[in-house]
Amino acid sequence: DGVIWLRVISSAEGKQGYLTPQEANAQAKAQGMAASHTLLDPSGELGKLFGAKTTPHMYVIDAEGKLRYDGAFSEQAGRENFVLNAVKAIKKGEDPKPSKTKSWGCGVKY
Repeated sequence: DGVIWLRVISSAEGKQGYLTPQEANAQAKAQGMAASHTLLDPSGELGKLFGAKTTPHMYVIDAEGKLRYDGAFSEQAGRENFVLNAVKAIKKGEDPKPSKTKSWGCGVKY
């Protein structure tokens, strides 16, 4: 369907959430993750570039490389899936609404 989902792990070695490549692959398989690929970012360079403060912090980038959504995966109550709504809107040629929300969850361990 033209969607690529990149999971980024920005935990530094020795910090909570850090995984080796083998551990990340095993976790993805065991949990049946839908992500297309996992990027390991132990230096935090990518996470800091995007300003990620919590995990998960979701970003939807369109085919032209434009950031179209930035924030939480869903409402804390889990009723509205902001990411899915953003992807659907983009596929229809519309702007995601909302295009930015406050992410929530555990802090990223840079």
